[in-house]
Parts: sequence; C-alpha cells; structure tokens
Amino acid sequence: MTGESSYADKAMVETFELFKGMAEDGSYHPSTMSIRAPEARALFGAGEAGFIIQGVWCIGVWNANNPDLDLGIASQVISDNGRQGSVAMATANAWMGISATSEHPEEAAKLLEALYSKDYNYQKDCVSDGVFFSLVKGVNDEYLTNPLLKDYYDAATATATVAPNPKTENPATSQFFLQYNDVSPAVGDLLQGTVAGAISDIEGSLKVLAEKVNKEFDKALKAANEKGANITQDDFKFDWDPMTNY
Repeated sequence: MTGESSYADKAMVETFELFKGMAEDGSYHPSTMSIRAPEARALFGAGEAGFIIQGVWCIGVWNANNPDLDLGIASQVISDNGRQGSVAMATANAWMGISATSEHPEEAAKLLEALYSKDYNYQKDCVSDGVFFSLVKGVNDEYLTNPLLKDYYDAATATATVAPNPKTENPATSQFFLQYNDVSPAVGDLLQGTVAGAISDIEGSLKVLAEKVNKEFDKALKAANEKGANITQDDFKFDWDPMTNY
C-alpha cells in the first residue's frame, strides 16, 4: 500500500513477540527447531503435539496414515479487537504446460485434460477423498463432502481475500521479479532466530531487513527498466481494503 517494506511495523514486531513468548513458555515441541514439515506432520499424527499450523494437504495424509486421529480445524488467531486483516489470496500463475518442442504434444494435452477437466475422475476423487481442493469450477461445490476438508475450506474462505498482483495489473513488472534477489537473512530466518533465542533485538532486526528489502527493490527496479520494462514504484502500490477482495 505504501510502496515500501513494512517488516518493521508494530504488527510484525508484536507477531515476533508472540512467537518468542510461546517459545519461552514451552509451547513448542522440543524438536521444533530441527524437524521439517513432513516430520512435524507425522509427529502430530502420532499424537505428540496438540496443534500444528500446516496446509490442507495434511488431511489426506492423516486420513490414510492415522485413521483414528481425532482432530479439528481452527482458523487463524484473532486479536481481542476482532479480525482486522485477511489471509491474502494471490492470483495464481501458470505452472504447467506443454513444451513447444515436445515430440508428443497430443499425449501431453490428454494428460492435462485428465488432470484439470471435470470430465475425468482425478479432480473429483481428490476432493471427495479429502486430499485437496480443486481449481476446476464446480468440483468443490459438488464433491466437497469430507468434514475436515469442508471445515478447512469454510475457515479459509471466511478470512481470505484476493490480494493485488502487480503482474496482473502490468505484465511488464514480471521483468522486475526476474531481477529481484531475495535478501538474507529473510523474515523466516529472523523468526527462527527469535524462537531459538539467538535474536533479542526484534525491532532492530526487522528494521535492518526492511532497509535491505527496500534497497534490493530499488536495485531490481533500475535493472528491469534498463532492460526496457518502463515501470515505476507506483506499479507496486495498491490502495485497497484488505478486508475485501481487490
């Protein structure tokens, strides 16, 4: 909304402090800092943790591997003042296609049809079996019968809004993202360091991150324009209400 990084904002600092407090009061699983998502998912399935923040793909795994697991779905934590923001739904980009030099384009097209057409069973079975949601229109409405998957869907849709995507508004910004290099340590690294007790100056660390991000932003913008993008900082600014779809 401002065209600049907001990592050092009060809300972010308070979020880090929340995670820090949970570490200090012993809320996290003892192996939290060393395990990966699949391991955490298995530990939860075995009853070694009271809650886990993960994606909808876990439900199908637990249904298959831990059929007796008694669990429910909870939405994100809401402050005492009520919900003041949303989970951002970004516009999806194409991620699967057929190579222009493919020797079997017709067979490849058939595969994509089987994956993404309502006329085949793949999308319908994945939804009805509780594996994941479908992006094919009408499939979720008709085949979403798994109780856990439906609870997840209801919680997500109640708190999510469509966020703006610079590439949708101005395709030339794609050149910017090709030039942008992620800074290090990233926000996830800083949060991990905070939980581990290695970072004590939360606000100071986030300010340094914001400065690095803004510097890299300017660098990538300049590089993109040198390649003919003709974009400005305003192409990344959006005046919108996060509580409503963009």
